[in-house]
Amino acid sequence: MINGYDKVEWGTSIEDVLSKYEGLKELENENNKKRGIIAFYKEYGEGVMSQRYFYFYNNRLYKVRVCFNEIDNAAENLLYAKFEKKYGEPSSKRNLKYYVSENNYVEVLQFLFNISDNLNIILSLEDLYEKSTNIIEARNNIYDYLDPMVDNQILIMLSKTFQKLRYRNKNMPNENGDIEKFNNDVKEIILIYKKVVGDFTPRTDNIMNNNDKVKSIGNLMKSGEA
Repeated sequence: MINGYDKVEWGTSIEDVLSKYEGLKELENENNKKRGIIAFYKEYGEGVMSQRYFYFYNNRLYKVRVCFNEIDNAAENLLYAKFEKKYGEPSSKRNLKYYVSENNYVEVLQFLFNISDNLNIILSLEDLYEKSTNIIEARNNIYDYLDPMVDNQILIMLSKTFQKLRYRNKNMPNENGDIEKFNNDVKEIILIYKKVVGDFTPRTDNIMNNNDKVKSIGNLMKSGEA
C-alpha cells in the first residue's frame, strides 16, 4: 500500500499528477496560492464519482478529495464493507452538526482511518436539512485522503492566522463581553479558513445524540479509483 492515493504518492509533483490524470483543471484561488496551496479538480458529470480534487502544498501532493453522487443504501453498505475489508475498522467515528444558514443545518457522520503515519482517510456522509421540516435537501459523500504530517503543518499555519484575530477580542463573550464583535471575529475566521483550504466546510464539535439513527456510508472503491 502506497502512502498516497491510487497511483500517486504524497510529495508527487504537479506535473507528474497531471500526466497521470487527464482533464484536471486548476481551482483558482489567490488566497490559497499565497499560502503555498494549489488545487486541481475534475468534474465527472452524472457518474457515481462527481468530483475529484488534488491538493498540493509547496507544489507537492498532500491530499486528495473524492466526492460522490447519491446511491441507494444497499450499494452504500456494500461499498463501505469493501472499504472496511481493505483498510480495517475505523480508528474513530463521530457525529457532528453545524448550521449553514438560518434555514438549513448539516448533520455529518464521519469516520477516521489511521492507515499509517503518512496516510489518514476521512469518510464523511453529510446530510443537508431544511430546518423547519427536518427534510433532507441534499447529501454529500466526501472522502479525504491526506498526509497527516503536512496537513498538521497547514493547520498550524491557520492557527497563527486565527490567533491574530483572537487578539481583537481576548475574552470569550460573557455578560461583560462584546458578543457582536466576537461573532464578527468568528465569521471572519471561517471566511479565512474557506479561502485557505478551498472547498472545505468549517464544522463545529457539537455532538448529536443520534446513535440510534443508523446511517450508511460508502460511495467508494468504484473501479479502484476511490
